[in-house]
Amino acid sequence: MSYDTLRPTRDGLAVIDVALKAGPERYVALEVVAEADTAANSRQMLGPNAVKRQLLEKNGWEVR
Repeated sequence: MSYDTLRPTRDGLAVIDVALKAGPERYVALEVVAEADTAANSRQMLGPNAVKRQLLEKNGWEVR
C-alpha cells in the first residue's frame, strides 16, 4: 500500500487530504471533515465538500 498527503487530482480541481493506493486498481481518498463543514441539524456535508466528494467519486476514488 502506498500513500500521499495533500495530493491534487489529475485534473487539478481538488486536493485529497490523504490518498491511498490500496490495490492495483483500488484508490481510497481519506478526507478530514471539520464540524463547520457539515450542517448542524442534519450532519450533511455543505456545498463545497459535497461537490469535492462527488468529483473524487467520478474520478474513481472511494471517499471515506
